[in-house]
Amino acid sequence: MKRLISILIAVIILTPIAIIGNIPVGFVPKEESSPSRELMPDQSVININNMSYWIRKSSAATWENGGSQSYYPINTGGLMFADGILWGVKVSDGNTQSPRVGGTTHNSGLKAGRVVYDSEGRVIGSTHPDGHHVWRVRGDYLTADLTFDANFFSGSSNDDVYEQYEYDWNNWPAELGAPYDDVDGNGTYDPNVDIPGYPGADQTLWVVANDVPQIVDESGNIIDEQNTAPNTYGSDPIGMELQVTLWAYNNLPDNPLGNVIFKEVSIQYTGLPPGYNGFDPSISHLDTVYITQWSDPDLGYAGDDYVGCDVDMSLGYVYNSSEYDGVFNGQYGIPVPAGGYDFFQGPEV
Repeated sequence: MKRLISILIAVIILTPIAIIGNIPVGFVPKEESSPSRELMPDQSVININNMSYWIRKSSAATWENGGSQSYYPINTGGLMFADGILWGVKVSDGNTQSPRVGGTTHNSGLKAGRVVYDSEGRVIGSTHPDGHHVWRVRGDYLTADLTFDANFFSGSSNDDVYEQYEYDWNNWPAELGAPYDDVDGNGTYDPNVDIPGYPGADQTLWVVANDVPQIVDESGNIIDEQNTAPNTYGSDPIGMELQVTLWAYNNLPDNPLGNVIFKEVSIQYTGLPPGYNGFDPSISHLDTVYITQWSDPDLGYAGDDYVGCDVDMSLGYVYNSSEYDGVFNGQYGIPVPAGGYDFFQGPEV
């Protein structure tokens, strides 16, 4: 039985899940370059406001080359070293291993791609990860100066970034579940009329990933197998498809929306191909499901951080143990910020 679960999170500095931050007084952004990516990137970044946040096509939001996963204020010190979505479930499906845990931490238990079904709705495998990338759009790419954007990808030019935005706009995977503003209301994405990305957002990233090991071609034939699920905590695969949407608004730091990145996650229990690890679709179901936002905070220098939570605000946060931080104060000459995650909306089934 398929079940779809949706959660809204925000990453914040510091404010409510969103990822957010409070900008230090006197901060001036510095256009420093960050790590590389290619056309059809395995990894990309949301960077339209005062925070940058990297994600891989496997949905793992882990450190970019040689650095952190997110930075606040943008192009200064790190905020999170890595983060991801985790779930633990009690499952009945013919495999006696229960409960099972999946998702992403420092290691990804998922791979890029969507789950594939046969004509009768049974899972037969998943698409090949090589055919997927991090989808990324911004509404003003036709007229915007993309210099700052291009600086995040070493060796890339403004034209490279423009070309990626153009490709993703024209080929936006709305049919797979990527959000868009259906301007003409006809239920079908048209790049000449509709606007890809989260409606009203200035920049959106989207990925789809799963833990179904078998990989099939367009005819449904098994061509490979990648069992990624044990990479997380050693559990067998469950049969989950995860979609992650990140979006942000192009506001200045004195506006709270300039310091927040929003994240919406959609998790669908698909099950596995019949017979895989004894999988029996006639009895398969999840009895209990727990979902969480996992993170490894590294606020500037990683050795002096504290973490806390406010249960009433559904807020988890990281802050410095003293007023001085070797990265923010020592390297950038700015006060150390704080940041965290706030659940704006709990699970919807």
